[in-house]
Amino acid sequence: MEKLPVIKVVGNASDEEKTRIKENIEETYRKSWDILLTDEELAELLKGEKPKTPLDSEVIVLVNKVTNEFILSLGLDTFDLGEENVHILDEKTFIAVAGPVNAGYCSMAHRAIFLEDVPDLPVLLRVNAILHEALHFKCFEVQQVFDVYSRKHSKQLIYSGSFRHGLTVSENIKHITENELDYKSHFKGLNEAVVSEIEKKLLPQIISESKLVPKRPFGKIMTGMAEKIIGLPAGEVVFVDEKTISAHSYRAHRAVLSYVVDSIVEDNQDLTRDEVLTLFFKAHFSGHLLEIARLIEKSFGQGSFRLLGDMEEDKDSAVKIEKALFEKRLKTRSLTNFV
Repeated sequence: MEKLPVIKVVGNASDEEKTRIKENIEETYRKSWDILLTDEELAELLKGEKPKTPLDSEVIVLVNKVTNEFILSLGLDTFDLGEENVHILDEKTFIAVAGPVNAGYCSMAHRAIFLEDVPDLPVLLRVNAILHEALHFKCFEVQQVFDVYSRKHSKQLIYSGSFRHGLTVSENIKHITENELDYKSHFKGLNEAVVSEIEKKLLPQIISESKLVPKRPFGKIMTGMAEKIIGLPAGEVVFVDEKTISAHSYRAHRAVLSYVVDSIVEDNQDLTRDEVLTLFFKAHFSGHLLEIARLIEKSFGQGSFRLLGDMEEDKDSAVKIEKALFEKRLKTRSLTNFV
């Protein structure tokens, strides 16, 4: 029996409109291409799709299995990522669909993962890309649908879009439409940090269980070189050879996450590091942010959770937010010690 993703829909639109949105999502999930595409548009995109190799197929099955096991271990329900939800595209088509991003992209509009067909890409980098995007694919999600008066069009219109995606929280469509504001999302950097931390945790299991993925084709010497040359700890290495050193993504953002987790543990002796990290992991798939917010505000002071929400996906933003959190924590601890 097919198990579909459970999507919550919020907003002031009618129940009929919300039901239509849910049905569209289910149909898109089954089709794995945006159902609003015309036949001509879909045919053009399909021309750029490459057949999956046996290794691709095995990895997709394994990634689905391992991520499902992980989500179930958190006490949450899940749904499947199928081969039909993963598309391998030539460079031109990939850029047309995903834009100028690296290697992989999870599109909720298409309910699909897109991978660029890069010649001579090390196998482990392809495996890691599928795993990373699968974690985005299976995250908690809420859609928002509003019946809003548009000043731009001088009439009432139905607007829909993402409201929650993993830890990411988007602006209220009604508010931004009525006030002609730019669409904005929060917690994007934290979301990537959590996804990448789970990716780092699960990748070794996928490599171990695969029959076709070569076991890490490097030893202590090559890993040691990576650490010596660019200061990359062994646990950060995804792939390394004489020409390429590749690490787990969003390292600066994961440093922020690590600092936040360590600070919470320091302030809550009844919690272990694994327990606090698990709260972040669980929130990615459940959407429950309240307990995390409470712990962060306790350790870093009022407004710190909102500050963490301002961390974008670029490295400079992560460095800036970590510095700001450090300063807030110093101030909070000084006030606590004074009292």
